[in-house]
Amino acid sequence: MSDSPSTRNADDLEVPLVDDRSYRYWTLPATSTADVVTTDRPGLRVLLVHDDSVDKGAAAVDVAVGQFQDGDLPGLAHLTEHMLFLGTQRFPQENALDSFLAAHGGHSNAYTDLEHTVYYMDVQAAQLEPALDRFGSCFEAPLLLENCVARELQAVDSEHGKNKQSDFWRYHQLTKTLLGQHNSHVYQQFGTGNLESLQPQGTAVLRQAVHDFYQRYYHTARMTLCVLGNQDLDVLQGWVEKYFGSLPSQPSDTLVEPPVPPLTPVLPQRVHVVPTRETNVLELQWCLREIQSLYRSKPTRILSHLLGHEGPGSLLAVLRERLWVQELYADDSSKTTSAFSIFCVQLELTVLGWEHVNDVVATVYRYIGLLQNEIPAWVADELQTTASTQFRFLSKSSPSDTVSRVAHQMQEFAIAHVLSGPYLVYEHDMAAVQSCLASLHVDNMLVLVASKEYTGQTTATDPWYGTQYATVALEPDALEAWRQARSAATDGSGVDFIGLHLPDRNDMLATDFELKTSPYAVFAKTNTNDSNGDNGNVPPPPRCLLDTDTCRLWYKPDTEFRMPKVNIMCVLRSATAYESVTQSVLASLWSETADELCNVFSYAASMAGLHCNFSNTRNGMELHLSGYHDKAHVLLQRIVDTVRDFRVTPDLFERIQSKLEQQFQEFLVAQPYQHAIYAGDLCLETPKWDIHDRLQCLASLTLNDLQHFGRHILARFQLEMLVHGNVTASEAVQLSDIVLLGWRPQAPLNQIDVRVVQLPAQGSEGTSTVHRFSGWNEDDENSSVCNIYQVGTMDTKMNATLGLLHHLIREPAFGQLRTQEQLGYIVHTQVKTSGDKVKSLLFLIQSDSFDPIHMDQRIEAFLVDFRHKLVQMSEPDFAANVGALCQSFLEKNKNLSEESSRYWHVITNQTYRFYRMSELAAAAQTVTKLDVLRFLDRHVLATSPYRRKLSVQVFGQNHIADLLDKTDVAGDGIVLVESANDFRRSQALFPMQASASIEDWRLDAKDD
Repeated sequence: MSDSPSTRNADDLEVPLVDDRSYRYWTLPATSTADVVTTDRPGLRVLLVHDDSVDKGAAAVDVAVGQFQDGDLPGLAHLTEHMLFLGTQRFPQENALDSFLAAHGGHSNAYTDLEHTVYYMDVQAAQLEPALDRFGSCFEAPLLLENCVARELQAVDSEHGKNKQSDFWRYHQLTKTLLGQHNSHVYQQFGTGNLESLQPQGTAVLRQAVHDFYQRYYHTARMTLCVLGNQDLDVLQGWVEKYFGSLPSQPSDTLVEPPVPPLTPVLPQRVHVVPTRETNVLELQWCLREIQSLYRSKPTRILSHLLGHEGPGSLLAVLRERLWVQELYADDSSKTTSAFSIFCVQLELTVLGWEHVNDVVATVYRYIGLLQNEIPAWVADELQTTASTQFRFLSKSSPSDTVSRVAHQMQEFAIAHVLSGPYLVYEHDMAAVQSCLASLHVDNMLVLVASKEYTGQTTATDPWYGTQYATVALEPDALEAWRQARSAATDGSGVDFIGLHLPDRNDMLATDFELKTSPYAVFAKTNTNDSNGDNGNVPPPPRCLLDTDTCRLWYKPDTEFRMPKVNIMCVLRSATAYESVTQSVLASLWSETADELCNVFSYAASMAGLHCNFSNTRNGMELHLSGYHDKAHVLLQRIVDTVRDFRVTPDLFERIQSKLEQQFQEFLVAQPYQHAIYAGDLCLETPKWDIHDRLQCLASLTLNDLQHFGRHILARFQLEMLVHGNVTASEAVQLSDIVLLGWRPQAPLNQIDVRVVQLPAQGSEGTSTVHRFSGWNEDDENSSVCNIYQVGTMDTKMNATLGLLHHLIREPAFGQLRTQEQLGYIVHTQVKTSGDKVKSLLFLIQSDSFDPIHMDQRIEAFLVDFRHKLVQMSEPDFAANVGALCQSFLEKNKNLSEESSRYWHVITNQTYRFYRMSELAAAAQTVTKLDVLRFLDRHVLATSPYRRKLSVQVFGQNHIADLLDKTDVAGDGIVLVESANDFRRSQALFPMQASASIEDWRLDAKDD
């Protein structure tokens, strides 16, 4: 197959330096209804990607239609997105696509935005052609059946119900309403949709509306397609021509769509909002011209970079010094359309900051004034350099992420820039920067202030989310003060009188990109057996360079991706971080404080592509550092020096303490399904500290407590460290020396032993364990159930059997419980690990329509029905599922970070089973259908006396009466857990596992 004149190859696309894929772009000619090629209507724009290394193929379609085209039915574009995958003329079965993908290791998904709807899927590479057949038919001839419309309408409503208590969605809709209400702009519309907005006239009318929407907008002139596979480009092109060649072209009688009008809000405005969280937020929004056409110069990126900077003299640094602000985000991209853009600065205020909100706004304008006076040329040069480096060494992402991103970018950028457009700055245009900056003025501003303090002071309610708010008159004095702040000049030194100034030049920019070669033969990939089993051509794992009572160092050079990058992962193993609720809270305080102390220099490093952060775990404190190898040692040394000194002022401690309290409070109003999972962990794992106890403990802690904890944690720990990337073994040792010589620890006295509760077997009477409680957020209507079917510690064969059972059950569970029964928007299954080794099968549902008891009953009914279908499954279908599972176990790493994460997982749980996935794949090939049925019968089905089940049931406000009616369940075969802590203490624990040996992983002289 030869390239046509309209075909472009990789030479026409700007690609990353490290990109080994090949590309082909062309326009598939449009066809009429008689399948005749037409020349007067736009065809389908297609980009093919060939990648030898992928084990999955993927495809995505972007349709240039979204919420702006909803018309009189808010949410219509979103509902149409839900409908497209539910049966087609060639594949009328509702779940034809998803069941095929699930059986062959794939999945599908979609999302609807203001002006675009994106559909994507992935599958085993060998099954890409039949998957494309099914995927393409969804766009060619979807059935759009009325009964499916009725069900998916319920799904859309449940999705909205999930979002109703989210401040993100609440602020988003409210600001859209306020900015778009003038002239009834389409921006103000409710884009998600729900029962109220979509079904005013009945299902039959709605089905016709979906059909008409599809006919009007789903044609090739609005579509782009990206397909990725390991097949030859000619083969991929043939498949696209075969399965997408008959997509509807633009009807000749299609009305010309008027462009989206510019946004002309009445500004300035100020609005006070009551949030769901215990938080104080200030959000400033300014309307700008459209900036999509300015992607070559990206003028707002400079503004976002400078306003969002976190280094010395930055807006955030000065506001933090005044104890007014915790965090600041400057966003120039999330609210960009073809007709206008909105630039947003969001600040998380302290209580003191909320009391000085007008002063905070004035400070923002003082910084804007600095930018208006002068933005040095080197700022733009530096941004251009970092963007170029980022794109030059851009890591691969998963096939589904790649195609969904690229299909959308094909709508946004010139063909040559489809890959590079989001990253590169092609030219400087300081006039455009100043033009955008000129729009950031007082009379073009929406001010949103959110605080619980406004409760009882609101005058209006958003009809879609129930957000309580009040539009407040702007005081002339405040407006004038903000205008003066914006026009204030510096003293000529570039430093504002309150300390604001532009960032210094970045001394962390990488300049050394030379790739290093390891001399160790042990890191060469082979296909041979070794003492750890057949590695199946899996990359060789890390080796242990050092093993002492204070340091265990793991090293792995980058033999796969050949990037000038390194990942450094450290855990400071010590019981000090989690041995009591007080210690666990202090560990959280310490990690937050350490991050902020290091932010003085680490933010500049992050701008140069070198990232770091602290976190606290049950094992101890973790430090992760990743990015270009060139300055990694410099950043690590600065971190070690800063943390060793740990100079914390009382003001900083108070602010971090308040920040952590806010994080705890936010979890209390998180989604009910999150509370269900958390409560399950509280019942099963020890030690595990309750969020309410942690919140109470936090208030009593002092700066002296934190300083004492910091000295104690650095005095005794064992460093376990992974250095993976473009470094030599000697450089890895030098990196560990920076930590050990900087902190000079002694060996820890003890480490945390995580134990797991062994749930009681239900016995012949079928008794199950249930933990019921009302939702922590009294305003949330959603309920949730989390069923945990505990199996225990298992050998490799049993692990593979559980994995296969979950693989077989995942798609049918979603299809029955979510699509058919519409129990809730969130329906999820997974293999759960408690502690490090105890396995369970987990079912999770969240619903605003059904109570948890009903959801639990429907899960149990599904399991019985699933067994019947499994018995009837043909041997070829079963074998196909086994093959898909094996391939998922052996799925290749997409990038260096993914490879590092896999190593780090087995290092932190101290199993050191680096070939575990290939061992599971080998074991899965021996699992029979009878093995799965026996496993299901013994561990999951209600008829088994050996079953160990925990059902965590969270009752939302819609179903709180059901909880009150069913508190007395004695004799119903249910053991109620009143207190997770008491239950955990009263139950038997699984035995502790023996420590794993690392003898096979040492890098000795003989290995060189």
